[in-house]
Amino acid sequence: MPCAGRGVYMPQSCLIDAGLNFGLFAGAEVSTSTMDEASFNGADFYRANMVCVKMRKVWARKSLFVGANMLAIDAAGAVLEGSRFTDAMLGEANFTGAVLRGCRFDGANLSGACFREADLTGADLTGANLTGADFTGARMP
Repeated sequence: MPCAGRGVYMPQSCLIDAGLNFGLFAGAEVSTSTMDEASFNGADFYRANMVCVKMRKVWARKSLFVGANMLAIDAAGAVLEGSRFTDAMLGEANFTGAVLRGCRFDGANLSGACFREADLTGADLTGANLTGADFTGARMP
């Protein structure tokens, strides 16, 4: 049964190791929350405000982050395979060592983002702002 949190207000929350697969968080306010090692497979964060969220080692395969404000998130080591970040604000995001195979970043702002050692095989970066992004050691599309 999916978790329904559409438009929920929960900044600075601690969701470490939470199991929220297929959760509905469209428009949610979760800025400065910690979600390390949580499971959000198939979750919907459409236009959610996720500024400075810690999502290290999160499992969020095939999740939707379309239009989300994710400035300065820390998603190091996260498994986000097949997720959509279309038109998302991801400036200064940390995706070091993340699994981003098949992700869609079309139209996203990735300025200053770090993709060191990340797996971007099959990812779509069409129209993304990559100014200052670091792809050192990354596997590219």
